[in-house]
Amino acid sequence: MNRRTIKIFVILIISLLVLLIVQFKPLLNYINNIIIYKETRINLYNKKTIFKATSPASFHGDGIDYYVFQLEKADVDLILSDKIKKSKWNRLPIDKDIYTVIDKQLTYDIELTNLLKNTSYSPIPNVKNGYYLFLYKNYTKDYYFNFKLYILDADNLLLYLIKYDS
Repeated sequence: MNRRTIKIFVILIISLLVLLIVQFKPLLNYINNIIIYKETRINLYNKKTIFKATSPASFHGDGIDYYVFQLEKADVDLILSDKIKKSKWNRLPIDKDIYTVIDKQLTYDIELTNLLKNTSYSPIPNVKNGYYLFLYKNYTKDYYFNFKLYILDADNLLLYLIKYDS
């Protein structure tokens, strides 16, 4: 290969890498929205994220993500409909056994405490009228590994997502 061909090839590779990097975050958001939709039946596409706190990235992806999304009345109505009520959503308050375990994990987690410092948000939102969805992969009697807690605030049309990855 001559120098000109190598130069064109290098420019092409660099251009492709830049394009991939630029498009990677929207692609991740899209995939994340699909996962959330499958879990909750709430479409977060074009929904406003009004609060986001994520722990610094670690090698294995461990950490805590805390999101608050502004929903529309139609989203809440869908969850309240019979179709969605038959799914995994439960009326608040959170089941006592679940709450006791995750309260210890979230309230005393230094990382989450630092993420929520100087905000109006608490580790487990105090929502009176709404529903929750608790998804977990593994647990013992006193600890949940890798869970997601969705809390739907029906009065304020908010969806809280707390993702705990240990």
